Amino acid sequence: MKSILSIDGGGIRGILPLKVLEYIEEHTGKQIHELFHVIGGTSTGGIIALGLNSKIPGNETIYKAQELLKFYTTQEDVKRIFKHKGIWQPGNEEDIDKDSTTEETRKADELLGRPGRIEPFYESHSIEKFLQEKFGSDTKMSELQPKPDVSVFSYDIQNDGPYYFNSKKASKNPQDDYYVWQAARATSAAPTFFPAAKFSSEPNLSLFVDGGVYINNPALALLIQAKDLYPDEQNFLLVSLGTGNLKVSRPQLENAGAYGWLLNITHPGALLEVMMNGVSEATHHQLQELVSGNLNSGLKIPSLNRYERYQQEMQENIAMDDIKPKTLTKLVNLGVALVNEKKNELNELCEVLAKIK
Repeated sequence: MKSILSIDGGGIRGILPLKVLEYIEEHTGKQIHELFHVIGGTSTGGIIALGLNSKIPGNETIYKAQELLKFYTTQEDVKRIFKHKGIWQPGNEEDIDKDSTTEETRKADELLGRPGRIEPFYESHSIEKFLQEKFGSDTKMSELQPKPDVSVFSYDIQNDGPYYFNSKKASKNPQDDYYVWQAARATSAAPTFFPAAKFSSEPNLSLFVDGGVYINNPALALLIQAKDLYPDEQNFLLVSLGTGNLKVSRPQLENAGAYGWLLNITHPGALLEVMMNGVSEATHHQLQELVSGNLNSGLKIPSLNRYERYQQEMQENIAMDDIKPKTLTKLVNLGVALVNEKKNELNELCEVLAKIK
């Protein structure tokens, strides 16, 4: 059996899949990179996927899920990830650098009631320095753990097409051998939140944004990747981890224009939220069809023997960048609740994973 792990995007809500992964490591006695043959993620899921296969700088040990969880729950860390360029940020008001943006931008932010209307909400320097410290400034994708094939997804707006950073591709082609911190930065460069990621001043080179614009849930892409890597394998296990699913009606958006979809202070970022949730759920339903099969359509993939999706249904919206301490505590509690709700399924999964070589 070959095992596949997929992790959705969702910003600070990456706490949810990390609580599931923490449980799996505790109950198998093994680290995630030992349990899966293919691992991938988008945005925050990409950062987690990279971390689970990266050595801690100055240490020969690989990050455990519990250690990555600190990236998301330690105020010092989250404030470095979400360091605002303008005048306001939930949970980070006292650390705002009012001189780090233009006077024009600040005035526009004040008029519109929330920052990021002219420029991205957050600066790139702080998160890039953070990622370099956590993953090493000179560690390449080709240096990740050899067992899992690791992929993280981005979109190249310079060349208008998808791009995935991949450990095996990097080992074969030096042009694709980016630093791990660069892959983490590129996959999480959410439009309006962070500037696009560019790693060279040369013209016409790639300019990356968050892969969530087209593949927030990369589970199907990772299944295809696994079948390409192991063409003779007849037994695949696919585990997909979500970052929370909010089922709400949005009547205020029925006749909304740009302001309603993008700027409405009562529902900011609705367009990106709907796009990312929609992409994730569509992929989930497609995989359900492929694993169960439809007698009339003949869509079943015989080798996809088991597909498990762990997703927390949410009663209220939690923004991808809400780093208030009470919100982080709430997300941890939601992750614990998900684990408790799915404990029987997780225990059975752990038994299967522990036997995989």
